Amino acid sequence: MRRSACLLCLITLSCTRGGGPAAPQAKRRAGEALLIGNAQRLGTKTCTTWEDEAWSDVHWRAGLVRLEGDTSGVARLAGKPVLWLGEVTKRGAPELPQASETCPPIQSRSDWIDAPDGRILKRDAGAGIASFRVRTRQAIDPLRVRHSGDTLAVELVNPLDVALEAAAITVHYEGCYPKPMPHGERRELGKLAPGAKAQAAVPAFAASAPPQSENLHRPISVQVHGQAPDVYFDLDLRLSELEVELSCPER
Repeated sequence: MRRSACLLCLITLSCTRGGGPAAPQAKRRAGEALLIGNAQRLGTKTCTTWEDEAWSDVHWRAGLVRLEGDTSGVARLAGKPVLWLGEVTKRGAPELPQASETCPPIQSRSDWIDAPDGRILKRDAGAGIASFRVRTRQAIDPLRVRHSGDTLAVELVNPLDVALEAAAITVHYEGCYPKPMPHGERRELGKLAPGAKAQAAVPAFAASAPPQSENLHRPISVQVHGQAPDVYFDLDLRLSELEVELSCPER
C-alpha cells in the first residue's frame, strides 16, 4: 500500500520533499501550455554611487521567461522548480533588462545576469519563448542528487502527465581557480513515461581540458532538458536547493 501511495504522489506531482500533506493537483486545460522553470526575479538596476543600487520593474520569471497573469504568492517558491500552466504570449528569445548607464562598468562574463536577489547564469538559448501568461502553477520536485566520493548521482522524475522525449540533464560547474570559468557535463536519459525516473552519474569535481587539467570545477546547478507537446523547459536548479553543496578543495 505504501509503495502505491508513493507512486501516485510522483505521478500527480503532489509530494513534498519533507513528506508533508499533498497539495491539490493542477490540471491542464485543453490547448493549454506548460512551462517548467525555477521561480526568480529580474528587474532594471540603476546606480547612484559605486556601492548603492536600486531596482525598478522587478518581476517574476520562470528561468528567464517573463511571467504574466497570476503571479500572486510566487515569492514563497523563489528558487524552486515550478510547473506553470497557461499560454505562451510571446515566442523567441527572452528579453533581458539592461543595467542603467549610471552603473560603473565591471569585469563580467557574457552569461552573467544581475538580478535583485543575486547573479543569475544564462545557460543557453532557453525555452524559445519570451513571455508566458500564468493561469495557475504547481510546485514540483523532479530532481534528486546524491554525493558519494568522486561522483554525483542525479535522478530525474518525469513530472508531466505525458511522456517526456529526449530527457537529459546537464550539471553545470564553476572553476575553482584561477578563474570561475564554466563547465558542463550532459547526460542523455532517453524517453520517460509519466512518473518514470532515470539516473545518471557525473563527476563530483570536473577537471579542465588539457593543458590546464589540474584545475578543478565544482558543481553548482542541474539543468533539465526534454521535449513534449506544448511543454517548455527553462529549469536550472541550484544544488543548494537540492541539499547538496560542494566547496572547492584547498590547493
